[in-house]
Amino acid sequence: MHRPIFVFLAAAFAVAAAGLPISGAMAEAQVAATAPAQPEPSAGAAADAAAAEEASPGVSDTERRAKVLAQVGSRTLTVGDFEDQLSSPRNPVPTRARYADPEQVRREFDQRVERMVIAAWAERQGIDRRADLLRDVRKLYRGITLYRHVSETVTDGSVTDAEVAAFYEEHHDWYNRPETVKAGLILLPDRPQAEAALARALAAKGNRAELVRIVRELSTDEESKLQNGTIGVFDRDGKLNRAQGHGQPEPPPVDPAIVAAAFTMSTPYDVYPQVVDTARGPAVVFMFNRTEAVTRTVEEVASRIRPELLKQRRDAAADTFLAEARGRYHVAVHDGAFENVVVAPAPPEAMGPHGGMFDEPPGMGPMAPPRVITPQP
Repeated sequence: MHRPIFVFLAAAFAVAAAGLPISGAMAEAQVAATAPAQPEPSAGAAADAAAAEEASPGVSDTERRAKVLAQVGSRTLTVGDFEDQLSSPRNPVPTRARYADPEQVRREFDQRVERMVIAAWAERQGIDRRADLLRDVRKLYRGITLYRHVSETVTDGSVTDAEVAAFYEEHHDWYNRPETVKAGLILLPDRPQAEAALARALAAKGNRAELVRIVRELSTDEESKLQNGTIGVFDRDGKLNRAQGHGQPEPPPVDPAIVAAAFTMSTPYDVYPQVVDTARGPAVVFMFNRTEAVTRTVEEVASRIRPELLKQRRDAAADTFLAEARGRYHVAVHDGAFENVVVAPAPPEAMGPHGGMFDEPPGMGPMAPPRVITPQP
């Protein structure tokens, strides 16, 4: 009986991670630069080494680092190997900081031994010679190659404080929000009707359901009427906080008379005590809620900006690397051969009751039948 595929994949990863000799496994990873030399031990590791040498007179640091921590079959893990792993600059700073806790160090050691055990098992089972698993390992190598190149090209410290500040200024609205109010409107055809509506609204102050009922009965503004009287969320300049579709014009600002009335209130479902003369006629203005302004300094959001800039820079580095690799290996794409590519139909068990893949929502339509892909002229 075959073992579950995830066991083989885990073993294949362990084979790659433990550095087993796999014939031809690196054939697709030659684009990567030569692996850098082992990193120098960190200051903390050097201090530990000095302390260990002082505690064991007559034992050199070389001898100390050569001591065997674990042995799995023919493989050994020495003190030096483990120290270099813990202090590697490829480990994120928070990860290295956790190693100040002896329990975290022990947990990392146990995981390393587990990987050695899985690698030894994989080698014993001949997984390092199976063609299907080698393909999976090569996929790992491709990902590792790209990751190593990008992480070594764009380091965590490559984003400067000046670049963070410039991004903050360019996207100031992302991190700061003005004071806003969500207001409601009851628009009336004349002032006598507006005065009568105001009396009812003042009597219903604090009662959302009653205010909405008055809107639906009396307001002549059909657009806000459909939204229970809501005219939107806006700031003191009347600018609406409303998402815009690409290419759509910015909505016009709210009437200044409505803005002035709305910002005098602070309690939910409060009612402005006077009829408001708007450009569209007399109205009753009430408030749904109010949100205080949010102001964040660049120092407060730098920890959010820096990863975003690193991601942008690493994405660009990956694109550059792949473009250079394609040019170096003279990739040739034969578009004419696409006429021979046929998309196989999905298996019946993958079809939903509506004829689409994985029960897509109604209205999405059935999946298109298999077709031959033909390149555009």
